[in-house]
Amino acid sequence: MALAENAVQNGVKFFLETEVKGISKRNDLFRIKAGESYYYSRYVINSAGLYSDRIASMAGETGYKIYPCRGEYFILDKRTSQYLNMPVYPVPRSGIGGLGVHLTPTMEGNILIGPSAEYIKTKNDYSATKTVMDKLFKEAKELLPPLSMKHIIRSYTGIRSKIVGPKTGGFGDFIIEESKVVPGLINLIGIESPGLTSSAPISRMVRDIISNKEDLTPKKDFIPERKGIVQFRELPVEQKQALIKECPEYGEIVCRCEGITKKEILDAVNNPLGVTTLAGIKYRARAMMGRCQGGYCLTRIVDILKNEKGLNPEEITLRGKNSILFTGQVK
Repeated sequence: MALAENAVQNGVKFFLETEVKGISKRNDLFRIKAGESYYYSRYVINSAGLYSDRIASMAGETGYKIYPCRGEYFILDKRTSQYLNMPVYPVPRSGIGGLGVHLTPTMEGNILIGPSAEYIKTKNDYSATKTVMDKLFKEAKELLPPLSMKHIIRSYTGIRSKIVGPKTGGFGDFIIEESKVVPGLINLIGIESPGLTSSAPISRMVRDIISNKEDLTPKKDFIPERKGIVQFRELPVEQKQALIKECPEYGEIVCRCEGITKKEILDAVNNPLGVTTLAGIKYRARAMMGRCQGGYCLTRIVDILKNEKGLNPEEITLRGKNSILFTGQVK
C-alpha cells in the first residue's frame, strides 16, 4: 500500500474494481477493454495472480493453467505473545506443496496459525471450513501446548495461485518472462508464497526486461517516499502530548483495542489513493484488528467516512463490490 500510494504521488493512475474483459493487439499496440473503457499500451504486465492464466489467454497466449490452492488461518489474541517469540515450523512433508501448519508471531504481537493447503475447484471460494480449522488448531497445539480456543480472535483464508496441479503437488518455479508468442506481454504467473516478499526484486526484473527494449530514464522529479501514518500508540508520552496540543484529533481514541486515534483514521481515509472501505482503513491504520474485531469502533469509523466522504452507511462496504454492511435504518 505504501508503494501504491507513493506511485500515485509520482503520476501512476489506478483503476480499481475495473475488470479486464478483453485484450487485443494491432501492430505494436495493445488495446485493453476494462470496465466500460479502453486503454492502450505498448506493454501489458500480467500480474493478475489467480487470473493470470486468463489474462495471458485473452492476450493470445494459451497453455497456462492456475490451480487454486486454499490456505486457512487463525489469528490469536496478543496475550499469546508471552508463549512465543519466534516462528515455529514443522518438518515439510513431501508432495504437500506448503510448509505445513506453522506458528508465526507478528510485529504487532498476535500469532498466526496456518496455513493449510487444499486444492479447490473455484478461484473465489474463500470459505473457512470446520474440518480444516479443527485440524489446524490440533496441529498448532501440538507445537504450542498452552494454546486455547479462547485465544482465537479471527479466522481467514487466502488462495495460492499454483501452476502445479494436485496430482503432482509441491512447488513450481515463478514464471517471470516476456511472452515468446505475444511480444510486449510480460507474464508473472504462478507467483505464490513467497511472492509478496519477492515483489521488489520481481519488479526490478520486469524493469530490466523492458529496459532491454526501451530507453528508460529516471524521472527527474521522482518523490522517493510517501509520508506514512503516525503510529500514535508507539510514541513516548511527551510526543503524544505535543501532538494532541497541535491536533486534538490525536486525543480521541476510536479503536480502543489497538489504541488507534481519530487522526490516524482520517489519515488513512485521505491517503493519496483514497479509501472508502473499512478494509482499506483497517489495513492502513490497524483499526478493527483487536480483540473485539471492530465491535466498538466500526460504527465510529462509519461516522468518519460519512462526514469525510459524504457517504451514506448503505454506500459503505467492507472491501468494495458485493460486500455491503448496511441495508437500511432500523429506526
